[in-house]
Amino acid sequence: MKITKYLHSCLLLEHDNQRLLFDPGSFSFAHGEVDAMKLTDIDYLVITHNHPDHLFLPAIKQIVANNDLEIIANQEVADKLQGESFEVTVFEEGKRQFGAFHLEAVPVSHEPILSDTMPVVTAFYINDSVLNPGDSFSEDLLRFRGCDVLLCPIMAPFLTEVQAFDFMTKMQPKAVIPVHDGYAKEYFVQARQKNYAAYLEKNGIGFHGLVVAGESVEV
Repeated sequence: MKITKYLHSCLLLEHDNQRLLFDPGSFSFAHGEVDAMKLTDIDYLVITHNHPDHLFLPAIKQIVANNDLEIIANQEVADKLQGESFEVTVFEEGKRQFGAFHLEAVPVSHEPILSDTMPVVTAFYINDSVLNPGDSFSEDLLRFRGCDVLLCPIMAPFLTEVQAFDFMTKMQPKAVIPVHDGYAKEYFVQARQKNYAAYLEKNGIGFHGLVVAGESVEV
């Protein structure tokens, strides 16, 4: 599987000539480093939760207009998108096959933030290999301990470096791909990723540092 990072939590997964895009959010498109019009040949668009850094309507409208795709999301996200006349496949829990992608959906809690409301978050385990926890470090995700790849938030209002590292070591993946770092300057992202990589190496966990928009890794 090839994974391409388009800043923050926007990730393109490619497998068996099919393409699945996660969470095209506002931070990915804020400075023109990613052009939604160039995200083409997408088969599936999956959104973990209703926060603007994961669900950016202007970009989604462009992506949907340029692709014959299926949108997959929980009911809260579906309610928002259906209000914009999008068709959405509601998938919140269990296992389902979407073309070349076998998805397991897991309802999880968003990490605590300073907000009067909390979004419904759906984590996804893809092809029994890659775990996208959304913005959650839920204990419910420990069932995927030892997964091949963990897509792990490394910067956010809801976490410290120590919290993120603790989650990584609890999960014991073969490798980590860092996400949720799209609001920081490139030099700062590089520094943070370098630090995580060094400490994960001591724990026998690999690290695929992706900093520049459009960087990829085969997993």
